[in-house]
Amino acid sequence: MVATKVNVSAVRIELARISSLMSEVSRQMGPQVWQGGSAANFTIDLRGHSRSLEQMMARILEAVASMNAVPMVYDVPEIAPVAPQPSAGVFNQVASVSVSGLQRLESALKHAADALPGHGRRLRTLMAEGGPVEVSTAQCQRTASWCAGQARPMKTRIHYALVSDNVGVTWGTPKWGMSGVPDVERFGTGQMAELARLQAQAYGKALQAPDAQSRTLLIDVAASLRENGKDTAYLATFFGSVKPGSVGTLAHNLHKQGGAENSAPLGVDDKKILADIGTALAVLSRKKDGQSVVWKAMGGAGSDMPGQALLIKLSDPNVKWSSAVLVELSKAALRWRQKYPSYEISVSGGSWGESHTSVVNQPHRKWWDDWGINGGSGIGDTDLKRLREYDPALNLLGRIIHQNDTSAAREVVSSELDKAFTVKDADKAKAITWVTRGNGETYAALLAAPDWMDEGTAAGKIIALATRPEKGHESQAAENAAEIMRTVAWWNETGRAKVDAFLGKGRVPKWMPWLHDDRGPDWFSDSRQFSAEYGAGLREGLLRMTRMHIPAIANSDRSSGGTVPDIDPVTGRTFVAIDGDEMAAFLRTFPANDRHWAQLGVDTQIYRQKLFEWALRNRSFLSGAQGVGWLDGNLIRAYVDERTEREKLTKKQYEDVQKRLAALRDLGGTVLGETPVGKVPGSGDVYTMTTDLGLNKIKYKEFEKKVKEIDDRYANYSDQFHVDLVRAYRRQLGTSIPDSEIEALLNKKGVLSKDESALLVTWSRRNLFGTTAQSGGQKIYGRDIVGAAQAAFDHNTQVKTKE
Repeated sequence: MVATKVNVSAVRIELARISSLMSEVSRQMGPQVWQGGSAANFTIDLRGHSRSLEQMMARILEAVASMNAVPMVYDVPEIAPVAPQPSAGVFNQVASVSVSGLQRLESALKHAADALPGHGRRLRTLMAEGGPVEVSTAQCQRTASWCAGQARPMKTRIHYALVSDNVGVTWGTPKWGMSGVPDVERFGTGQMAELARLQAQAYGKALQAPDAQSRTLLIDVAASLRENGKDTAYLATFFGSVKPGSVGTLAHNLHKQGGAENSAPLGVDDKKILADIGTALAVLSRKKDGQSVVWKAMGGAGSDMPGQALLIKLSDPNVKWSSAVLVELSKAALRWRQKYPSYEISVSGGSWGESHTSVVNQPHRKWWDDWGINGGSGIGDTDLKRLREYDPALNLLGRIIHQNDTSAAREVVSSELDKAFTVKDADKAKAITWVTRGNGETYAALLAAPDWMDEGTAAGKIIALATRPEKGHESQAAENAAEIMRTVAWWNETGRAKVDAFLGKGRVPKWMPWLHDDRGPDWFSDSRQFSAEYGAGLREGLLRMTRMHIPAIANSDRSSGGTVPDIDPVTGRTFVAIDGDEMAAFLRTFPANDRHWAQLGVDTQIYRQKLFEWALRNRSFLSGAQGVGWLDGNLIRAYVDERTEREKLTKKQYEDVQKRLAALRDLGGTVLGETPVGKVPGSGDVYTMTTDLGLNKIKYKEFEKKVKEIDDRYANYSDQFHVDLVRAYRRQLGTSIPDSEIEALLNKKGVLSKDESALLVTWSRRNLFGTTAQSGGQKIYGRDIVGAAQAAFDHNTQVKTKE
């Protein structure tokens, strides 16, 4: 018995499946499905492809028989024949079709298009077992391409048939029980424009006078827009023909028509319609002159805020929206939430023994009632998940974040607020004003708010995007950062206390996401909690922003009101310095969480070393020392001010605050040193500013344990300046320090002991770092540089403590 080389049974299975695929196409095609128009040409092409496939299959069987050295005893699988159709003539471009029949035919074509190439590949693999393959299976790919090409116009015929029947348009004289449609082998601009106009007419009818078929028609129209997303003219014709504003209100119209499951505002089909239409709008928004059509269809920004935002949210995440559209809608959503907050704040009152409760933050109406969310009697019963799902500001900001659209984020943050949304005299404004916003005259003020339902995650990410220093936009990013810092500073110093006093009277909604995250030292365990705090997500975003703009901290002086954009000579980054008091107030955002404070502490220590290095290299001793002092002065003042607000500090505790920052910085260095490539800050360039230490991944008990493991090494804060000055000096030299003992300490990984730190301080004090012409040739020792830094540090702290 001769062993076969090629598995004949497997080959026959593949051939049978090819036959089955094409036979199904043939069986679905007939005069009862499609006649006239280009049906005859389709039939001719189908018969040609079927013959070619049968010839290919015969050659394959012959080749297999030859390779196996056995006679061929198997018949070639036959493909079902298709009946020929008479030609419709050159000028007859109207056909009679059955919608359901064409749908089955289209499905068969798509199935064949998807499956045929795979059968061809598997046949080649099977035959390769017998040696070099001389028989081509390329016909599988050619037929698949033809099927895919035919499926697209087939879908267009279906769209035409459905919409023509709906609006009462008659094409030609259709056969009984069939629909008349324009029919060509390839639909051109004219036919697609006509289809778009008819679909726009049917769309309007489905919304104004809905019936049992309206939802089906809307699904088909939306699918047509998705399928023809590359046909800009078709999209523009459709959206330009619908009633102005009707696309923006579509989501709410679908909600009112019902059909959703489990009392949800929108059902699966509703969301699919919105997704397809939203995707088409996204495509059009990025085309020349497309935005005017988009705005006409959607209505003005904010005309139906939740509905417009749902179109953005549900659209294909892989299709980008125009930045300009996202900016206008996001700004509208931020304004909208000032009037329509997603919660109620109630107050009680009355006279003559009568009492009543009234809602003070809903002057218009509860927006969620319009969408049937919850249905309960009180806000405490409201479905919070659905509120977040339909919240327009979250949806629009979320799209900017998903697209990583720094341009849109920058524009949203930097745009000036309309006069109606600015606060002329912040101190006289009602406290309730500051629940949904901060003080300021740009949209940054509307982002920096404590009441975000997602804990401020979206707002924080927008802030981080808007302040990212991308090439060509460094100044705008720096100005955005400065404006946000001022806004947050006002909240920390003034706004928070006003809101706390207002909400502290029992007016806090049951579910409002005020998050208390006081992660300070043990001796602050009883710190005061405010009624309203920035959410964790917003503080994370503010931390990311701060880490990108550390030079601003080192240039913010209590004696200065701020600067315009400037270039930091140390890092080359653009920054805008603000008033030193404002900077300290802004930095108060972070001391409540020691992990945030540790991350910021390590970043600022790295910058401090770079600043010392720059000063030594450029003989700018005084300038460098002042920057170092201002930097740490702002940090310490922020920590003390924030903790004083929560817990009265004694003089001893104030001193402990300074030591704690040193401990947290060393903790950061320890965590970094435990990574595979980590080194203690100052011993190399592995760590740079904005490198994430991942401190949030450490459980807090473990974090606090690590802090306690670090000894209390510093007699006073200036010792830290000496240690970093020596590290910077060694980096500036570019070679080893002649003193071998000092060099060994600088190369040591891990945290220095108290005695080791003292050796570095002593060496720094007596080391001659250079002379400068500006000082008349005076010798500059470490004590001189650190003394200047300490003076600047003292200048920027200026805190009062009780004995």
